[in-house]
Amino acid sequence: GAKVANSSSLHQFTTIGTCSFIAMGTACRHDVLPYCVLLNERCTLDRVGLFKSGKSSMEADHLDAFYAEAFSGTGAAYRRQVEVPSCYWFAEEVTRFFRLRESMRDCRPLATYSRDAC
Repeated sequence: GAKVANSSSLHQFTTIGTCSFIAMGTACRHDVLPYCVLLNERCTLDRVGLFKSGKSSMEADHLDAFYAEAFSGTGAAYRRQVEVPSCYWFAEEVTRFFRLRESMRDCRPLATYSRDAC
C-alpha cells in the first residue's frame, strides 16, 4: 500500500501507486506513480522505501531510468497507458497502476516526475 503523512489531502479521484509516499502537508491533486514520493506537486523515486523493501540500488536505477524516459516532456502528465517490458521487476505493478487508473470515473493527470530530489 501507499503511505500518506499527516495533514496531507488527496483529491477524491486520485490514484496513488503501490509503495508511494505522500509527504506531510502535501495537497495531492495528481496521480502518483508506484514507488514514488510526492512533495510540492513533483514526484521522485522513493529510493529509501525501495531499499527498505529489499530492492537494490541497481533495481532502483532501472525504475528511475524507465520513469525518466516514459514520463518526461510535454504531455507526460496525460499518458493513459504505458508499455513495460515484462523483463523489468516493476512491470506487473506499473501495468496494474495504469489499469486501475483507467477504471476510475475521472482520471487525474500524473504528477510531474523528476529525477531530482523534491
